[in-house]
Amino acid sequence: MRSFLTVVIFPLFFGLFAILTVYALVRYGILAAVFAIGGFGVLPFLVRGAKGAIRKRRKNEFEAEAEKYGIKVY
Repeated sequence: MRSFLTVVIFPLFFGLFAILTVYALVRYGILAAVFAIGGFGVLPFLVRGAKGAIRKRRKNEFEAEAEKYGIKVY
């Protein structure tokens, strides 16, 4: 099952950055477009960190629930 993040948010951000990159290229020149593309290149690393934090929080909640019932989680 695909998450809301991959179905809605990623395409929305991709479209927004594509539009902003073209706008920066046309309005301000090549240097601004390079900065826009560089910002877009950093996005996957930020998303990976956010996904890792969510996964870690879910794991901690699962372990706490298991400990409540006396189940060991390795």
